[in-house]
Amino acid sequence: MAGTTWLLRQSRVHPGADRLRQTIVCTAALSRTAPTRVLVGQLPYAPGDRWCGLSGPPAPGGRIGFVVQAQGIPSGGSPVCGLFVDQMVETVPNASETTGVTFHLDEPNARAPQVILLAVPADAAPWTTDKLAATVTETLQLARIRLVDPDVLRSAGQLLPALYLAVNMGQETISTDLTGLDVEPAPFPLRKMHLTVNQPSLPTGRVIQGVVVTAVDAGGGAVVDATLKIDGVGAKMSGAPFDLGPITTTPPQGTAWAPGFADQPISWPPVVQSTLSLEATPAPLRPEAPLALTILATDAATGQPVAGTVRLSNFEANKWAVHQFATNTPFNTTLHLQRKPGRILVSPWVIVSAPGYPQDRLDLLEGGDGG
Repeated sequence: MAGTTWLLRQSRVHPGADRLRQTIVCTAALSRTAPTRVLVGQLPYAPGDRWCGLSGPPAPGGRIGFVVQAQGIPSGGSPVCGLFVDQMVETVPNASETTGVTFHLDEPNARAPQVILLAVPADAAPWTTDKLAATVTETLQLARIRLVDPDVLRSAGQLLPALYLAVNMGQETISTDLTGLDVEPAPFPLRKMHLTVNQPSLPTGRVIQGVVVTAVDAGGGAVVDATLKIDGVGAKMSGAPFDLGPITTTPPQGTAWAPGFADQPISWPPVVQSTLSLEATPAPLRPEAPLALTILATDAATGQPVAGTVRLSNFEANKWAVHQFATNTPFNTTLHLQRKPGRILVSPWVIVSAPGYPQDRLDLLEGGDGG
């Protein structure tokens, strides 16, 4: 009976429920049989829960109740097909609610100021009259800049600004005139930063990892969060590591910027010329025999491979021929010695060049003089 009673009540206010009720009544009248049962259900199912459509104490939140006209209760797990008639969402009111009351009250004419300007020194230096005057002047200028009217705020005018000032250009009523605050800003000196780089030197020819530029206030020593603008690197933050290079001859131009501070150029440590370490494989090299020649080029300080260009000078067909290939990459060739009068042998050689490194030469065969 709970489902039938609920459907009867809801049909008075919900057209979909009313159509279902009329269909059930007309079907029973035409067929001269008792109306089909109206079943109720609820999801999620929990043992002991009351159906949310019953009157009395409110059911727990998050429940979906449904009313079904069916011949019987469908068995669990079997497919069900039906006709959707109507749906509704009902908000269950709280048992108690906090309310508010508003009333008009004339405020007293004599009262203490409700606004306090708290000035904080920009650095560790003591206060001066000029600094205090500059702070008050800047506050008045910002007050004028931040003045807006409701037409500009539009829908945000329900919340902002927190303070409304009456303005009447005709002076027929009370008005706030801020035109007298048009004062020239007092010059405010920018503070200086001191920058340090964690690298003792900048070697050429390779990427320098873990470079950190630290910025501090030159007047008080406090750490400053500055933005670093470095050519070829982009924007970085002070105190955070980044990769720099490879450097060829000079370091990139860089500047540190922070609010309230003057732009400070980055003074890099000295640039140190890197050198190559060369080795030819397979060892030992033998003349007049085909081989896969590889010139191993590494950084003399770190031992890391260096990408460069090899120019091989080899005596072929009674003349010197030049071949070019990449470092650390095999090159198929046959090495030949040039025989000069007087039993003098001239060995093939290679010239290796790489960005940021000076050119270096390596003679390939023992027993021969360099060309």
